[in-house]
This record gives sequence, C-alpha cells and structure tokens, in this order.
Amino acid sequence: MYASKAFSIALTVTLPEDLKIAANPDNATLLSWDSNLAENNKVRFVLPVNLYKPKQLRPVAPPQDYLAYLRGLTAYGATYADEVATTVDGHPATVLTGSAADPLDGALGCAELNTPAEECFGLQPDLSLRIAVIDVGGKTLLAWARAEKGAGDVAAFFTEFETMLNGLKFT
Repeated sequence: MYASKAFSIALTVTLPEDLKIAANPDNATLLSWDSNLAENNKVRFVLPVNLYKPKQLRPVAPPQDYLAYLRGLTAYGATYADEVATTVDGHPATVLTGSAADPLDGALGCAELNTPAEECFGLQPDLSLRIAVIDVGGKTLLAWARAEKGAGDVAAFFTEFETMLNGLKFT
C-alpha cells in the first residue's frame, strides 16, 4: 500500500509487484512510479497545472471539460480505443487507451509551470497509454500506465493499472 505524502489530493493505492514501492517524485502535482520489469513501463498520476494545445507555443490552463479536450486531440492524430465510463472510489472517471500518429508534446499537461512542452506529458507514436480521467471534487486527476507500443506485456501492465484504480482510495 502506498500513501501519498505531498500530492495535493491525498490518496492510498495498492501497487502491483512490478512497480517500485516509493513514488519518485511524490510532490503536489505528480506521483510517478517506474516498473521493475520493463524500462518503458511507468505509471503517472498528474494534476496538470497547464498544457500545450497542439501547434501552440504557449501553455494554457487545463480546460474545464478535460475529457472533451482529450477527445478533440483526434483532430491532431490522437487515437483512442477501449473507452469505459466508470468510477474510482465513487468519483466519475473515464478510462481509455491512447496513442498518437505524431508527438503531441505537452498535450496531456505539465506538472510544473514554466516547463517546455517537450518536458511535459503528451501522447507519443511509440507509446500506448491507458488513461484515466478522474473528477475529484472539481479537479481533474489524470492517471495513466504507459508502455511501449507493441510490447508483449502491454495488456498485462494495463490490467495491473486498472486493478490499481479499483483499489485507489482518496483520503
């Protein structure tokens, strides 16, 4: 069981065995875990402070309807599959798998202000992300598991991520 230390939304979550036990970092806007088994497998929980819309050079505040914004990225080459409406600890959530034909640097969001788009989070052509958009008291919490597209462990890693979401508790 992992309990957040500095994350702005206090939470506890049971980690699968292949994730490192301590989040690195665990700060106000980002929780991050790396897999012990696959270098590109990672789990992120982010409260975006801003984001870069495709083809824009300046960051903007995350939109109020983040899910509609995310779906709108299809106009820029994003693709989504396996969308499911659900709840996470009683909070409305949508879970979907995403990727992109071309890099969408910063399109998912940045965990810190004044961060260049290429250092923020975005959909990438070589990665597949199982993304959860969770409304927690009016705040958008993004959580995702990322894996190299086409890797043999993607389905199992995404299943572990969804198990994490099922056990996530906001405290």
